[in-house]
Amino acid sequence: MESRELAESAAAAWIARRECDDWSGDDQIQLDAWINASTDNRVAWLRVSAAWQQTGRLRSLRGTAGMPSPTWSGKALHRTHVRARALAGCLVLAVAAVAAWYLLRVGPSYHTEIGALQAVSLTDGSKVTLDTNTRIHVDVTQTERRVDLEQGEAYFEVAKDLARPFVVIAGDKRIVAVGTQFSVRNERGELRVIVTEGSVQVERGAGETKRHMMRLQAGSIARAGPDAVLVEEQPVSELEQLLSWRTGRLSFDDSRLADAVAEFNRYNIRRIVIVDPAVAAIRVGGTFRATNIDAFVRLIASDFPITATRQGQEIVLTGKPALEK
Repeated sequence: MESRELAESAAAAWIARRECDDWSGDDQIQLDAWINASTDNRVAWLRVSAAWQQTGRLRSLRGTAGMPSPTWSGKALHRTHVRARALAGCLVLAVAAVAAWYLLRVGPSYHTEIGALQAVSLTDGSKVTLDTNTRIHVDVTQTERRVDLEQGEAYFEVAKDLARPFVVIAGDKRIVAVGTQFSVRNERGELRVIVTEGSVQVERGAGETKRHMMRLQAGSIARAGPDAVLVEEQPVSELEQLLSWRTGRLSFDDSRLADAVAEFNRYNIRRIVIVDPAVAAIRVGGTFRATNIDAFVRLIASDFPITATRQGQEIVLTGKPALEK
């Protein structure tokens, strides 16, 4: 089972304890610690809590589950047995909430393989371009246009519709727009938002836990981790360089070779590995086809004192003696 599924099952169990068991301050401290332990846990809690709310967790579910009234009486053993059955009933309902989350997602999903790009036209007139190894789910309703960016990067050209905000969900963040153009990258718990036209609002959380974070104008690039957000202002022309992947190319301008290699590795099954810190620090520039890893390696090996050795699915870069001095 994937870590995301494990986290969602654990979140369902926490909801069952909170709704059906005696809930104490210590329990809340333990829950908060579990939520904050990882990005997967935080996202799972938001997803399952939202699904739990949509299933009507209080009066209606308790009534249909056949749970006892809190005023029942009887022998202690009988009370323990009934209480255990009640908790089990809540657990079943909480797990059902996880299933409800996915059943409510009735829109289409799209996924690109490593090295592939895909342009998707939405029913509202918006357009989404998916980068390599990207997965999204789309729900366009009468009140909202929502895209769940589960992994990877996508560029959004949003059709203006004041009555239906355009919302991108990435981890525990929400990026909200009306009519604008921007990209969102969601990888390994890190979020990057680039705004090339209009503005977007970045929020943390969803549903009852949602809270405003900041508004980004055109020319902004925001990088967000679990606890901090760094925002830079750059000319749109420079931001377009970071978005050159939309044409199948990667552009670098005085970039560390380690950063350039990390980008190439996103688009190719064969991977470049740097084992020499001096090689990693070399500065490179130019525009390259994202999937032509051999041409990139030949170029840097000819222009710099670098040796490239092919080992199975890896290309290992090491420095020549002239670089090591």
